[in-house]
Amino acid sequence: MNTFSFQPKRWAVLAALAGCIGWGTSQTVVPWTTHMPPLVKPDTLAHKGWPRATTQVRAYRPGEKLQYRIRYGFIEAAEATIQVKDLGHVGGRPTWQVVATGATNAAFDWVFKVRDTYRSSIDVETQLPVRFVRDIQEGDYRLLQDYRFDWSRRAVETEEHRKRAPGTAFPLPHPVHDMVSAFYAQRHQSMDHLRKGDTMVIPSIIDGEYYPLTVRFGGRQRVKTPAGQWNCLVFHPVIQKGRVWKDSDDLTVFVSDDANHIPVLVRTEIWVGAVEVELISYSGLRNPAARSL
Repeated sequence: MNTFSFQPKRWAVLAALAGCIGWGTSQTVVPWTTHMPPLVKPDTLAHKGWPRATTQVRAYRPGEKLQYRIRYGFIEAAEATIQVKDLGHVGGRPTWQVVATGATNAAFDWVFKVRDTYRSSIDVETQLPVRFVRDIQEGDYRLLQDYRFDWSRRAVETEEHRKRAPGTAFPLPHPVHDMVSAFYAQRHQSMDHLRKGDTMVIPSIIDGEYYPLTVRFGGRQRVKTPAGQWNCLVFHPVIQKGRVWKDSDDLTVFVSDDANHIPVLVRTEIWVGAVEVELISYSGLRNPAARSL
């Protein structure tokens, strides 16, 4: 796992960008080795893979574009955009790509400059990731991650494996997601059955380690953003209080209570202040948006 010194401004913007795409940045991370066998070469793994059950994507489609503004207290500090693109067939499979970018505004760059890009290529039928690239520049901190999933061999290869020994990878005993595909895989799921206090756990890989993303349902609420008023489902990603957040409920994600399930608003209270992410515009939605002016 990558380690770096705690920087309040960095965490403020990172928490906002992370919440915007549906995950919390400071949950306890469980090493892969706790749950998985030692490293092996992919060609020693079974080639048959899991059965490929076709999934009907109902919540999003290529052409969808969501734009956000990120406020740090009273300061409009950054902007973020999430787009869905059609990559055609990759490896013979229909594949879409979700591209999330975030950047501080020019006036905020002198305080703390952020230029982040996340690219998750997703198998349309299984909703499983096939490649995940994370390219971030946050102040003087730089990170490039490139995860390549091979579901026919039940393995994921990271850039660290390629440096360590070409051809090595982590075996995957069960499906997992990257930090972007985790949210998009849930968007097309029905949420009508959720009751306040219900939790969902999404197996994920973050920083080369196993991350059981846990999200608690907080009920329903109406919120207002520059893009209109929305009936929303309220979610609290389970986070580790004390490090960045004061309380375990200090990160709240509001998702539209319609067939699109788009992130509408993110609010978080951290030690260095409040961060808010607001939806300012949207286009290319698959379904009519349940909103009013």
